[in-house]
Amino acid sequence: MNLTYSCCSQVLSGAGNFTTDPLFINDPPDAYCMLSQTAAGQSAQSPCVDAGNPSSTMPSGSTRIDMVPDAGAVDLGCHWTVTISSWFDDVGDLFTQEELGQIGYQPLPVTSDLKLWNYPNPFNPVTTISLSLEQSTEVELIVVDVTGRVVTELHNGYLQVGVHQFEFSGENLSSGVYFYQAKLNDRIVSGRALLVK
Repeated sequence: MNLTYSCCSQVLSGAGNFTTDPLFINDPPDAYCMLSQTAAGQSAQSPCVDAGNPSSTMPSGSTRIDMVPDAGAVDLGCHWTVTISSWFDDVGDLFTQEELGQIGYQPLPVTSDLKLWNYPNPFNPVTTISLSLEQSTEVELIVVDVTGRVVTELHNGYLQVGVHQFEFSGENLSSGVYFYQAKLNDRIVSGRALLVK
């Protein structure tokens, strides 16, 4: 077997191989085995960021704790699909299903036509919430706190196909977890932003 562009525990011949610590972040609420990033507030940048074969096709999803879709050179690691289903795989460790139901969270299959994420995350005091639509529709985008109280409404109206970005400021809010919810048709999808002051 000839491995290339891999982060390994031992030295292997082959282009792009290295043995440096990949700097995974394993603890919620940040991520599950995602790559450390200085842009997301980590103290060090993972050597796996942008370390893949430059001629490789870019997979969908992200390897990084801010869940921003991979761009540029391919990152080494598992590319998680940036939808609420994968984003909240670990949220059960923080909240009960009853608590999540109270704020309107409903898991969706990863084939959802709506993708939702924010960057940077954690943030202070401003983060950009992005949503990608594969079909035009009416969308209401709100932010709620952990009690389900609406903090702000970022959008309420028709959106065309494509990626749309909305700025969320936590300048006058307390540190903690905030959920952003996109309501469309009969569905609600959510993302989680961590404000750290």
